[in-house]
Amino acid sequence: MSSKLTKRGDRWSFRYREEGKHKRKTINAASFKEAQRLQLDFLSSLNNNGQLSNITASAFINEYFNYSKTNKRAATSCQNKILINKFLGFCTENNIKFLKDITIKCLEDYKTVRMSTGIMPSTINQDLRVIKAMLQKAVEWKYLGSNICKSVKFFKLQVRPPRFLSDLEIKALLSATTEIYKNMAVIGLYTGFRISEVYNLQWKDINFESNAVSVTPKHNFTPKDNEFRSIPLNIKLKNFLLSIKPKGCNGTDYVIAERVYIGFVFKKFKKIFQKELKLQNVTFHTLRHTFASHLVIKGISLFTISKLLGHSSIKTTMIYAHLSKEHLKSSVDMLDFGS
Repeated sequence: MSSKLTKRGDRWSFRYREEGKHKRKTINAASFKEAQRLQLDFLSSLNNNGQLSNITASAFINEYFNYSKTNKRAATSCQNKILINKFLGFCTENNIKFLKDITIKCLEDYKTVRMSTGIMPSTINQDLRVIKAMLQKAVEWKYLGSNICKSVKFFKLQVRPPRFLSDLEIKALLSATTEIYKNMAVIGLYTGFRISEVYNLQWKDINFESNAVSVTPKHNFTPKDNEFRSIPLNIKLKNFLLSIKPKGCNGTDYVIAERVYIGFVFKKFKKIFQKELKLQNVTFHTLRHTFASHLVIKGISLFTISKLLGHSSIKTTMIYAHLSKEHLKSSVDMLDFGS
């Protein structure tokens, strides 16, 4: 579709194809790098047939919402819609009407605006990932010729070891919470399940005979990556579940019988950690990290932990590798050959 940039005086030019004809585009740029950015902006506004696409940003986004609702988990689709609507609001405020008018500069300005309002770099990176996926779909649907978001720099984040609870903190958590939240905490600690997986656990998902507990799809719940996951049922968790299981309950009954908005449950746990236990940067997901971290400390392999957590790639599980190294060192230090 395009050729290399050539400089003529103070201007840069390149060839491209539109409606079957070769044409040349001339642009003003102070440097080669700026010329590359402007070239990509222009080419992204052409569809794969080399024609300018006149679909509005809002019209395309509505099409993308319908696609997302059909092809993604309800929770993911809902979250993506919130993030994209924020970006659409930014476009409206800056008179960016057409999809082809979304440029690299536009996305960089959006990063700056989000940062100025106190949004964390990790959150802005998540925004960019969602926008990138959306624009890639625009390329596939032939509304754009290329995905300009591929040229936008993400923030470099400091990779920190995951926070996990100590034995004393676990004891304090289980003593401070009411029954419903204690039940969720115990299940989370012994399974490593995500908050949505614990909240949507039904009694039929627990096999007390084969000692297994599973994550399964429900009519109103789709596990991450649409996975079915079954892990061994810890004996202490088994006894705990048997002690709280109501008599005569159906398999379709939820283990967490009190049904409220899951967002409320997440905020309630955050309040318990921060207000009651005075623990900062701790959420329900920290229980998942606690499950994995304590297994690593006890010598369980990262491969096994990856399967228990349901990670699609062991690369995700490598965040616990530093604990494994410490365990390996302590194991080697136990050698004594009397020399």
